[in-house]
Amino acid sequence: WPPLWLVVIVTVDFLAGLVDVDFWSALRVYLVLVESLLVLTLYLTLVRTGAERLAVRRALVGGIALNPVAIILVCQHGNSDVQVGLLVTLAIAALISHWRSRDAVLWLCGCFLVGLAILAKTAPLVLAPILAPGARAATGIGRMLGVVLLLGPAALGVAVIAALVPVAVWDHVIGYRSTRGYFGLSGMVSELGQVDIRLTVATLIALALGCLLALLRRRWSRGGAISPERRFALAAAAIVVVALWL
Repeated sequence: WPPLWLVVIVTVDFLAGLVDVDFWSALRVYLVLVESLLVLTLYLTLVRTGAERLAVRRALVGGIALNPVAIILVCQHGNSDVQVGLLVTLAIAALISHWRSRDAVLWLCGCFLVGLAILAKTAPLVLAPILAPGARAATGIGRMLGVVLLLGPAALGVAVIAALVPVAVWDHVIGYRSTRGYFGLSGMVSELGQVDIRLTVATLIALALGCLLALLRRRWSRGGAISPERRFALAAAAIVVVALWL
């Protein structure tokens, strides 16, 4: 578990004990609150950038509030990724505000929020390039402070754990690699191939035909555009095919 998640678990467990509530129930309440804050933050950020309010509400209701995957991750798995989503969204909001006002403090806030997101999970490291425009406008000391705010939280969190179990941190954190054939499309194809190679081939052909039909339907439609209703229907059909495959 990333360092931030350990802190959250200990805190939630302590608070659950104070109010005499089951730990898992308290954890789910915490994650639902975080995801609710994520929805609110996304709404305000998108509306501030000029997006239509009704379109944003529809996207958030369908994409998060009624999304079965999001519900299962929070309510069944107790997954911590909603923390990453919230921190990244707050970072984007801070950088948008910096772009408008050119306030260096807002850029530093963006660096710090991305740094907290990295503390929550390593993946937000790939977002470091979005800080480059603000770095060009910052002073030398400002850039140094931005780097500290970006990498400092994760470095400090990992250092504390490394002091306790250095070998495990080096093997399972620094040296972590995914294993080919166990994750993603390659893993699913491999597992299906072990059951029946004909099923794998037929499924891949069906997915390819579905994509081809979607492209042809776009070309056949009037003016080269698909209405939102038809686009939704195509997306729903693709999701059903993928769900049945899984």
